This record gives sequence, C-alpha cells and structure tokens, in this order.
Amino acid sequence: MKAHAGEVTAVACSQGMLVSTGKDDMLSVFSCDTGEYQFVRQIALDTFHFASSIDLLDGKVLIGHDNGRIQVINADGTEKQLINVSHCDGEAWGLDIIEEKGTFLTCGDDNQILEISIKDKKVVKEGKVWSYDLMGGKAYETQKIKSTASTMSSFPVQQQARGITYSKKHQHVAVSNNYGDVTILDYNNFSKRITTLYKPREWCEVMVYSPNQEFLAVGSHDDSIYIYKISEAGEYTLHWAITFVHSSAITAMDWSTDSKYLRAVDQAYAKIFYDVETCQ
Repeated sequence: MKAHAGEVTAVACSQGMLVSTGKDDMLSVFSCDTGEYQFVRQIALDTFHFASSIDLLDGKVLIGHDNGRIQVINADGTEKQLINVSHCDGEAWGLDIIEEKGTFLTCGDDNQILEISIKDKKVVKEGKVWSYDLMGGKAYETQKIKSTASTMSSFPVQQQARGITYSKKHQHVAVSNNYGDVTILDYNNFSKRITTLYKPREWCEVMVYSPNQEFLAVGSHDDSIYIYKISEAGEYTLHWAITFVHSSAITAMDWSTDSKYLRAVDQAYAKIFYDVETCQ
C-alpha cells in the first residue's frame, strides 16, 4: 500500500490502527482492526524535518523528529501539539538568563536561538544565528581566517553560534558565530538585525553587557577583548580594543557593579583587571 510520497521513516501499529511518517512531512493513518489495512487520512506535520520515531496509544500519536522536536497528534486530525523544541546538531554553546522574565537564552551549532521558560519548561521564542533574510538577502562573506572551534555540525560556520547575551535596557540580544562576527538582534523580534560587529578576528565564546548597559565586552579567541560603547539610541561604537595583553583566548569576563572595571580570564590562567573609563 502507498503511504507516502518518498521514504517512510517510522511506523507503529497498535489498537487496530497503523500510523507512519515519511520524508514528505506527513502522518498517514490506516485502520487495521478488521485484518485489512484501509487508508483513513493524512495529516500534515508542519515541522519540515522528517520524523525518526513514532508511537501510538489511545488515538494519540507521539512523534519524534530529527531536529529535536516532539509532537503529540490526535489520529483523527483534530489536534496537534508541539511539546518539545531543542538544539539538534552539534553542540549547545551560549547561555544567558533573563531574570525579569524567568527565561533563559541559548544558542548552538544548529543555527538556532531559543528562549526557554524556566517555569513552563518550554520554548517561548525562536530565532536564527544567521540567515539570508537577516542580511537583507546577501550571501555571507568574510576575509577572516578560518580559525574556528571544532564541531560536528552540518551547518556552515556563520550559522554556528558560540556565545549569547541580553541587554535589558536596549532590548538587544548579542550572538556570536564561529568566525567571531557578533550580530545584534532585536529581542522583541529575533528576525530583525540591529547591526553586526566584525572587529573580533576569531570566534568569541564570552560576551557580557555592563550593569549600566552602556558597554558590551566581547572576549575573543584572537587573545583580545573588544569593548563597545552603546548610545541611548542603541548604536554601537568601538570604545577600546585590548590587544597584545593576553597570551591566550579569553574564556571569562565580568563587570564591577558600577560598570567602571572589567575582569577577564584567559586560557593561560591570567586574570587581569581593566579600568574601562580610562582604558587602562
């Protein structure tokens, strides 16, 4: 019997019903309670990524997809529920908590930015690390050397994220890719790009906004720190590039509560304090 337009990826049979999924992004339902298989209906999964596992119980179909999504669908087609979204390719890297909202941001090798509710344990917002739409339809170009973090990701380098941080005042989200580009996104609309900071020459795993929200510090694997001044209008200008001080990649940074001083740690175990106001 013909069930899908393409390969079948998962099959389950129980309680007089057979269900299957395929690379056509459809769920096919057959009745078999009389000993003969009869087609009942097809239901669009709307995940655009094929399912690799499926189970059936009491008229509900549980479907696991290769992109980390899990769905529960009524076999009669009356209800579809997405119950899990996760990272699915390579590693998860960036993490930042948004205290006032009770959520956290995460990013990784799979070109995904996720905001997750701690209380509800579900994804409340999604975005992309890089896309043609974010860049106004332009292809990605860079003159940087390909000194990137190792990865098993199938996504291109510009879509592999390494760090993420949030600005409450400006409602910005900064996300860095595996080349070292730092894209500033509108928190209220992840598909809206504010600007991109290209100064770091290699990938950046640590970024942090100052407590007064006037600065963004970016620590790079080019052994440098880039501190950007942020105007009231949300525009970024390079305030200070700290170069030829650290002998290894920057792995951790934090600010003093008055936003005057920055502490940085590198892979060579050096811990250095900086006066950001006087650039010393």
